[in-house]
Amino acid sequence: MKDAFILGKGALYTADSEVTGLNNNIIICGGTGCGKTMSVVEPCLLATFDSSLVVTVTKRRLIDKYTPVFRDSGYDVKVLDFTSPETSEAAYDPMLHVSSYSDIAELACAIALGDFCSRDPFWETSGKDMLCAEIAAVMMREENPTFADVLKLHEVLGSQKDANNEIFNDIAVKHPEGCYATAKWSAFKDMPDKTYGSVYSVLSAAMGRFFTEEAKKMIARGGNFDFRSVTDKKTVLFVYVSAASKVQHALADLFYGQMLKVLVEYGESRPEGRIPTPVRLIFDDFAVGNKIPDFAGKISVFRAMGISAMLIIQSETQLRGMYGDCDAATVMNNCDTYVYMGGTDTDTCRGIALRMDVTLPKVLYMPLDQEIIFRRGSEPFVTERCDLLFAA
Repeated sequence: MKDAFILGKGALYTADSEVTGLNNNIIICGGTGCGKTMSVVEPCLLATFDSSLVVTVTKRRLIDKYTPVFRDSGYDVKVLDFTSPETSEAAYDPMLHVSSYSDIAELACAIALGDFCSRDPFWETSGKDMLCAEIAAVMMREENPTFADVLKLHEVLGSQKDANNEIFNDIAVKHPEGCYATAKWSAFKDMPDKTYGSVYSVLSAAMGRFFTEEAKKMIARGGNFDFRSVTDKKTVLFVYVSAASKVQHALADLFYGQMLKVLVEYGESRPEGRIPTPVRLIFDDFAVGNKIPDFAGKISVFRAMGISAMLIIQSETQLRGMYGDCDAATVMNNCDTYVYMGGTDTDTCRGIALRMDVTLPKVLYMPLDQEIIFRRGSEPFVTERCDLLFAA
C-alpha cells in the first residue's frame, strides 16, 4: 500500500507528489475541540506505510495507541519526551549537531534572539556573541562537548568574572593565530562590569527559556536521537510536549530547527538531491509556544527534499501572531492543501469566505460536522469530517 491523506469523507488523496503535481504540505485550521486530531491527524497516521514520521503530540494517548500499530508494521518507534526529559527514551543535545562556525552562530541566534529577550538590539546581539564565544570555547576545550559543558562554562563566566579573561587568554595562547572563540570574546574583555552583567543576565534569561534542570539531566545522560535515522529506515518519532509549557515548546522547536537543517543539507548532498526515505512532519498546536527557527525559509524546499509538513493551527491570526505577517504568508503559500474545520476568528473566516466566494456568515456559522477543503488547482468543496471513531 502507498501513503495517502484522508482529510474527510470523499477526500482521499495519494501522497505521491509526482502524481498530484502538488506538495504534501497541509494546513489543518480549526478552533479548539473541533476534532482536528481525531478527524484528520489519526486517519492520516493510519494511511502511512512508506514514509518516516515525526509527530508532535500534546496527548499521551496518541503515543500509547499508535506505538504498537507502527511497530507491527515494521517501524522503529521512538519517543522524545520533553514533559519528562530526564526519563525520556530518546534524548536531544543541540551541541551534537554543531560542526561549523555557521552552526555555532545559528544555534546562538536561536537561543539568544528569542522573544523572551530584551527588544534592544544591543543586548540581544551582545548576548548572541557571548553565547557564540562560550560554544566555541567548549568545542576547543572538550573532547566530546555537550551543551551541559556550555551551561557549566556560562555559570563560571558569571560567578568568577575575574577568571573570564584567563579562560579565553589560555585559548589565545594555544591558538596565537587567532580563533573564533577569542574573536567573539574580544568585545567583553574590557567591558564595564555593569554592562557585562546586563548582557550576561539577558543571555541567562534566554538560556533559561530552553534548559530546565530536567532538560540538563537529559543532555548529561546521552542517548541522543540521530536525525539521519529517519531517512535510513522507516521510523516514527513522537515528540511529546505539554500544550501549556513554553519552555518545553522552546526546546522542541530548537530540536526541529536543527533537524530540518540536517535533513535539508543531507538531501542536497545526495546525487538525487533528496533524502532516501520521505519524512512527514505533523505539528500539533503548530502556532503555540515558540517559533521554529527559519521555518518559513525551509518549508519552501520541503518538496524537493522529500519532506512534508502537516500544520495544525487554531486560526490564521494565531499563525501570524507567532510568525509575523510575512513568514505566516510564506508558510501558508507553501501549503498546497488547506482544511478549514470552523472557528470563531473573524479574520480567518473572512479569508475563507473570500476564497470560497461566499458571505462571511456562511463560513462563520458553518455546521459543526462540516469542513472545507482547498487544493491548489481545484475548486474548494465542502464535505463532512471523518467519523471521530474512524481510528478507534
